[in-house]
Amino acid sequence: MNRYLPVARQHFFSALASTSVVVKSICATVILMYLLSWAANTPYLLGVTPGFLFPPNFWIWTLLTHAVVDDMMLGLHPPSPSAYQA
Repeated sequence: MNRYLPVARQHFFSALASTSVVVKSICATVILMYLLSWAANTPYLLGVTPGFLFPPNFWIWTLLTHAVVDDMMLGLHPPSPSAYQA
């Protein structure tokens, strides 16, 4: 296993070097927001709450940040049992 780690590291850094600045910034933003979403109250502060989009609050930034906030582990969750019922 240890002999494959340098090769994997080399492939990772070569793939990282060959991407554009836009792709790197999008990846960094998604990773940062994912890590930030595990902090307390981030779904409340960064997620869309329709009552806060209108006066007197005007939380307009939530329209941009709600797409990258995730409070579930990698966005994976088992489907509900009712999904399999006919």
